[in-house]
Amino acid sequence: MPDCSSGMYRHTRKVLYPKIAKLIAQFVLAAILIWFSAYFGDRYHVRGPVIIINCLIALIGLPIMSFAKSNGVRYFGVFLLTAGSNANVPTSLAYQANNIRGQWTRAFSSALFVGFAGMGGISGGTIFRSQDKPKYVPGVSAAIA
Repeated sequence: MPDCSSGMYRHTRKVLYPKIAKLIAQFVLAAILIWFSAYFGDRYHVRGPVIIINCLIALIGLPIMSFAKSNGVRYFGVFLLTAGSNANVPTSLAYQANNIRGQWTRAFSSALFVGFAGMGGISGGTIFRSQDKPKYVPGVSAAIA
């Protein structure tokens, strides 16, 4: 995202507020996709296919964000990646909570899930190295794998 938004920040209010709105917009799309994922997952009692669809959305957005030439196309990839990955968090938590019996087992599984997500964030911070800039090929390859 920093490469897509380079040069977007200025120190005047006239310029800064529209740029902040551009940085928030992908999370609005993510919230809409989260709502649709929750609705269809609850309505039809399927969460696995919803998780797979969200993963595919994120996997389409990651290479677009990383390897496209135009900043507009890369920004579209940011939208897809943010929406797909953020929509999978509550869907995956609901999936594991609905498939595990027992209150303490469910609580332990939720804590384990959140802990592994934190470890993924730590590994992401070490995989995306500054010397691989601007394409971050090793990091993107590891994220796709």
